[in-house]
This record gives sequence, structure tokens and C-alpha cells, in this order.
Amino acid sequence: MGQKYAYLDADRIVIGFYADDIHGDNIPAGAVPITDEIWQMLLNGQSAGKRISVDENGGAVLLDQLPPTAEQIAAMNGAERNTRMSEAAGLIGALQDAVEFGTATKTQAGLLDAWRKYRAALLAVDLTANPAQWPEKPDAP
Repeated sequence: MGQKYAYLDADRIVIGFYADDIHGDNIPAGAVPITDEIWQMLLNGQSAGKRISVDENGGAVLLDQLPPTAEQIAAMNGAERNTRMSEAAGLIGALQDAVEFGTATKTQAGLLDAWRKYRAALLAVDLTANPAQWPEKPDAP
């Protein structure tokens, strides 16, 4: 096995690994040489959800992930709400058709009301909360 290298960004976070037996002379300037053991430890830590950095002495370290920013939380919650709204819209449409065509059972008519209330409650969810407090989903028809 050839020499391994860790390539760092401006914040000293490892953003790539290189090996001279694979990359030859194409290893970026500033890449830090590391042992095979350190390389394997870093990969294992990254697989376990850690981020890889280098300490002030140049030693490789594993760090916990940074908490999501307010913008990331709002984006994740917004995507979740959109998914839930799409599911609700599909079920509401089908239940509404059954009601309008007179083929809905009493249970289905009650579910239509429950799903419409659920959809309205989704609009009231605070997307900046972490975790967001989602309303309870009604039964499926």
C-alpha cells in the first residue's frame, strides 16, 4: 500500500483522501500524509457519522457533526410538510370524489373531514422548530 494523504479545506476539515499508488503525482499541494491506520480510523469514524478534521498539531481527529442551521431546519421541515401535504391531498381527493358521487361510506365521509383537518393543521406547524411538532395522521381509508 502506498502513502495516504488527507486533503483539507480552509476550516481544516478533511474533504478528500489520496494515495500515491492510485493518484500518482496528482495529489493536491497541501495534502497531509497519514498512516494506513489513521486513514482506516478516519473512514470508520466517518461511516459512524463523525466528521473528519485536523487538530492544531496537525493530527487527524473525529468530531461530532455540527447541528443543523436554522435555515437547514426550516428547509428539512418544509420538505417534510410538502410530503405530508401531498399524501393528504391525494387521499382527500379520492375521499371527496366518493362523497360527491354518493358512494362514500360513513367511515369514508368521516375520514374526509379528519384528513382535511389534518391538512389544515400541517399549515400551522412551526417549521423553525427542531424537532417540528407534527399533527397526528388520521387513519388511512
